[in-house]
Amino acid sequence: KTWQPELLINQEQQQQDSSSSSTTSSSAKESDLIPECVAQQLDLVIILGGDGTVLWTCHIFGNRSVPPLVPFNLGSLGFLTPFDPAKIETVLHKTLRGGFPITLRHRLHATIVRRASTPCPPSSSRFAPSSSSCDCMPAVSRNCLGAAVYGEEHVALNEVVIERGISPFLTNLECFCDGGFVTHVQGDGLIIGTPTGSTAYSLAAGGSMVHPQVPCILFTPICPHSLSFRPLMFPDYCQLCIQVPVDSRGHVWASFDGKDRTELVPGDAVVIRLSKWPVPSVAAEADPSGDWFSAVRECLHWNLRKVQGGAGG
Repeated sequence: KTWQPELLINQEQQQQDSSSSSTTSSSAKESDLIPECVAQQLDLVIILGGDGTVLWTCHIFGNRSVPPLVPFNLGSLGFLTPFDPAKIETVLHKTLRGGFPITLRHRLHATIVRRASTPCPPSSSRFAPSSSSCDCMPAVSRNCLGAAVYGEEHVALNEVVIERGISPFLTNLECFCDGGFVTHVQGDGLIIGTPTGSTAYSLAAGGSMVHPQVPCILFTPICPHSLSFRPLMFPDYCQLCIQVPVDSRGHVWASFDGKDRTELVPGDAVVIRLSKWPVPSVAAEADPSGDWFSAVRECLHWNLRKVQGGAGG
């Protein structure tokens, strides 16, 4: 069976003429994905482009297993594309022989839960509010607890961004970890990122660079209205829930690697965890860490300084 995007476009246009806007929105997102029967037959994916092409490739596989990526840099930055296109024959010959090093890049699995405003009573469950929380603290919605959360699903290789958009008001987000209250976010928004995304938007917002092999979830506020709100990292097994309070003064927007920008109204929530399907990317060096350190030095000019002469005295 051959994947034919042009047929999907025609089908999508027909659906837009015959169905409601909500139905067409859902089907359009499904049509972006590679059919599972095609994805299962792929041994590897050759990428010719920049970092945005890598993000788009991860997007079209959805929350499923992704074959190894072989990325060649035809973009401007090339942080995620370590291979020189001039050496494409040599790289592919070596890759097809097998035994190549890879870097596993974690992804985020996000679920938008609409009208998740019913508080859940305290419980002994790991996914329940802490009994030590005082009564004035908000409670997580019961619709956002447990391993099975239902709603609109997205995956992101870099980050999930929840921000105020064109609203003139500060965002007021309630943040929970495994059901326990963490904090309020009052500012322009919040970035939930991966180690791969630590050198993207999170870095610009003041977050730390994190090696891609570190299993964690980044939590970086955007322009917080507080002198003490610092970025932090959660363990990889945590499940985060970001709720828009029912009495919020404005709406907020969620985006996933800069795609599928979706409006969140008061009462909505986004549940985020690490996807069980990381992205394997073929590394240019025998030690995959070498690719990352080369990228932060050459692409971001990390710690660029003239070496002091002599013994440093």
